[in-house]
Amino acid sequence: MTVAFDVWDGGGGEAPAVDVKYGGTVLASHKRSISELSLARFADVVIRLQSNGKVDVAYDGILLHQAVQLPGFTAIAGGRFGFAARTGGANEAHFVDDISITTTIFAGPVGFLRQPSNTVALVGQTGTFFVEVNDPARSTYQWQKRGPLDAGFSDIPGATTATYTTPPTVAADDGTRFRVVVTSPVNTVTSAEAMLSVAALVRPIAGEINYDFNDGLVPVGAVIAGSAVVSATGGVGDSGVLHLTDAVNDQNGAFIISDFNTNQVVGSFTAAFRMRVGGGTEPPADGFSFNWANDLPAGLPAGPENGAGTGLTVGFDIYDNAGGEAPSIDLRWDGALIASKMVALDFIRTGAEFAEVLVQVNPNGTVTVVYEGNVVFYNIALPGFTGLGGASFAFGARTGGLNENQWVDDIAIDTSLYLGPVLFTEQPASKTVLEGSTVTLSVGVNDPARASFQWQRKGPSETAFVDIGGATTNSFTTAPLALADSGTQFRVVMTSAVNVLTSSVATVTVINLELPAGHIDFTFDDGALPAGGAVFGTAAVSPTDGVGGSGTMKLTVAANDQTGVFILNDLSAGANIDTLTVFFRARVGEGTALPADGFSFVWASDLADGTFGEDGAGSGLVVSFDTWDNGGGEAPAIDVRFNGEAVASQTVPASLLDTAGEYVPVFIRVQPDGTVDVVYDNEVVIFDALIPNFVGLAGARYGWGARTGGANENHWIDDIQISASTALRIFSAERVGNDLRLTYTGVLQSAAVVEGPYTDVANATSPALIPITEGNRFFRTRAP
Repeated sequence: MTVAFDVWDGGGGEAPAVDVKYGGTVLASHKRSISELSLARFADVVIRLQSNGKVDVAYDGILLHQAVQLPGFTAIAGGRFGFAARTGGANEAHFVDDISITTTIFAGPVGFLRQPSNTVALVGQTGTFFVEVNDPARSTYQWQKRGPLDAGFSDIPGATTATYTTPPTVAADDGTRFRVVVTSPVNTVTSAEAMLSVAALVRPIAGEINYDFNDGLVPVGAVIAGSAVVSATGGVGDSGVLHLTDAVNDQNGAFIISDFNTNQVVGSFTAAFRMRVGGGTEPPADGFSFNWANDLPAGLPAGPENGAGTGLTVGFDIYDNAGGEAPSIDLRWDGALIASKMVALDFIRTGAEFAEVLVQVNPNGTVTVVYEGNVVFYNIALPGFTGLGGASFAFGARTGGLNENQWVDDIAIDTSLYLGPVLFTEQPASKTVLEGSTVTLSVGVNDPARASFQWQRKGPSETAFVDIGGATTNSFTTAPLALADSGTQFRVVMTSAVNVLTSSVATVTVINLELPAGHIDFTFDDGALPAGGAVFGTAAVSPTDGVGGSGTMKLTVAANDQTGVFILNDLSAGANIDTLTVFFRARVGEGTALPADGFSFVWASDLADGTFGEDGAGSGLVVSFDTWDNGGGEAPAIDVRFNGEAVASQTVPASLLDTAGEYVPVFIRVQPDGTVDVVYDNEVVIFDALIPNFVGLAGARYGWGARTGGANENHWIDDIQISASTALRIFSAERVGNDLRLTYTGVLQSAAVVEGPYTDVANATSPALIPITEGNRFFRTRAP
């Protein structure tokens, strides 16, 4: 219990106040003014706690709290009394005098302050259970147990204290339950049950991998990277040993054991190794990890104490980055932290000795980790576990401004192949393609070596799926598709020795994307800037290097620190445009190994003269072709924004944006319903992405901008074609009270039936309010 006299308001209005707390929780708060608490004289304070758990508090003769109930209160044995005060950027005197405390010995019923907890022990080790009660001086104890096959609990001879430690365990003890019966002069109570789990985890005797490093060489089938080195001495019994890091600053070492199961799917394994962690600075840094994954980097991971890859990582973090996250042992699966245990630094550090580490993944997808005989994690479930194929094992460690010896010896690993059902790890994805294109559909399974496949299709007018002849691998490529194929569905049936599964359905949409008649062309073939066009920054028209050797617009060349822009003025005499198709050919690439930064297309009414890069400018439509990843995984990508807000984003392979010295077609289409399509090199990247509240743009300009930085590439465009128009349509219809409000362009017409005839709505202007009491009516617009 705490009674707090708080005179400083931290900004939440919680003070000045006198608070009663129990178990760290505020149960009651009485607000007082500063003058009522800060008296510049001694004030009588009386605090009374009654046996029923009710608290009274009086200050300077005023009763502030009466009968505040402490929930779950029982007597406290060995309790201490404390007085504490603090000043900060402001201050005052806090004096205490004439302390008088009267206590009453508890004479009520015994009760538990702490129940026994479940315990995990290795085979051969002991398990310990303990309880706390509110009246230990008058209590007696009798522990009881119930084995997995026992009918009930029975007394354990001699187990008559608050703590009970089992004899060395055997595997048959797994699942044994324990409880304790506590008796006082007033009553008898029985504790909750606690279970003993016994981990039958031992070092592999004849593992598939046995590396003792005694020859001082890197084992066959393994590689080292960074600061890692094998030494012929210094290991267990002064044998050979692997140094991931020495007690030297700024080291980063890795040891990778290549897949020794020839891409077969492993469903369980036991790994054992001995670890020396010690001899470095005080405090040490940074830690090490054990990893199992099929996407481990070939070289060094960043922050190896946190592991690498998207498989299993057991990370031993010995340096706290001031967030209180370490020292700890952390379990990660599929890139996510699934369990973490804070430990004392000396729990991980071994000094000059070696600690045995055991890691076991069971066929049911649970993992157990033991460090120097202590079970750190027991049967932690790995979400979605279905084994790993082609997976490697790896150890990594790092030092920084502080350091530590982090050495590994006597590695033993034994694996077992996955025998469970074959499951889909990747379903076929629906796709949108251009007329005349093919489409490739694929699936992934957790154990492809045990799976066979049969693809099926169902046409738009067909009622059932039928097998596709010869389509018997995990991927299938269609013949060139016609518009009539739009809506065709595909799926695959996977068969293994133990199960049969049918994938989800993928639908293929086929579209035709052509420029309407009457489009405006800009070819640059005369080597001159088109009328109504302007260039800024590094952009310039070149009479050569275009499609077929013709002229082209070079926004940037493959040189660092360039920014170039080409802008075309409004082509529609200020009209509001809501239907737009833009075609051009783009040549991107031929720069640095990692190219940068990208280019953009902009259509905006407020597009100002000047330069911009891959992020565009203005508050209209921006289509960004971003080739440089800033470290957040946001690129390479094609992004669509409108009015500064994201509309759609699609990450793409870098190979799609790199045109390999050729010009590739680019289509951008905006339709009257506010949807956007983007096609790059005949691949439909974005389809039917909706611009919210789109009503077109008036007086908008067209712009292409590109940028390079510390890396570079060519960004050239050619053969621009633009078709812009306005469609007549009702933009929106919404109910307002008893009216329907129509916002539209053109002349509003109505009819009693959908087929017509339609007549003009007299004196209607947008927005028009139509009473809903007039019955069914249909509306359309016509040109003025």
